[in-house]
Amino acid sequence: MRTSFLILLLTLPAFGEIPTGQLPADKPPTEEELKKPVLSGTGKKRLEDNIRTLENNIRDLKTNIESTDKNLETILAELKDLEGLEKEHLELRKKYEGYLGNAHGEIAKNNKAQRDLAKWEESQKKAPSVSEALKDKLEAARLEQADRERWKFDAESKTARVKELMAGIDRNLRDIRSRRKPLESQMASWKARRVGYEKLLAETETKKAAWEKVLVR
Repeated sequence: MRTSFLILLLTLPAFGEIPTGQLPADKPPTEEELKKPVLSGTGKKRLEDNIRTLENNIRDLKTNIESTDKNLETILAELKDLEGLEKEHLELRKKYEGYLGNAHGEIAKNNKAQRDLAKWEESQKKAPSVSEALKDKLEAARLEQADRERWKFDAESKTARVKELMAGIDRNLRDIRSRRKPLESQMASWKARRVGYEKLLAETETKKAAWEKVLVR
């Protein structure tokens, strides 16, 4: 099972300076600006440099989106692993609960049978005489009491062990759930970051296309 993963974040390069006197720095050229005379050689070179800067920014934004997708994929895999582990633990816990329910019922029946045998044996001690048949019954009762006592010891040992296992399952479930919460927070953060990258990418591609129209006039 994966226990860690790498979170990647690429720093975006700063946008290049837009040629002074040619285009505004914060938006693509307007229709009026597109109708202006052809750029000078110097202006054209500066515009080409800025377009290359935008291309670099676009490439870096796409890399950021790819890295973000890998992070989201890794986090999702971690969450699925934890979900599978939680399901396995819950199913096992349910089986143990069923076992304990049955065991407690059987132990209660055994205890009642032991009490009934003890009462019967006590009542037979008051008999004026003990026949051979009664002796046989008393001996059978004594043997049954011994068998039931051994069964009780074995059943109580097993139920104690199952309770220990259930306590371990509960600890594991707490650990699984404590690990899931920060992963869910990280996923939400990376999703929001990806939305930001996509918005910035669209804006940058629009600006680049507008500048390229100026360049080809």
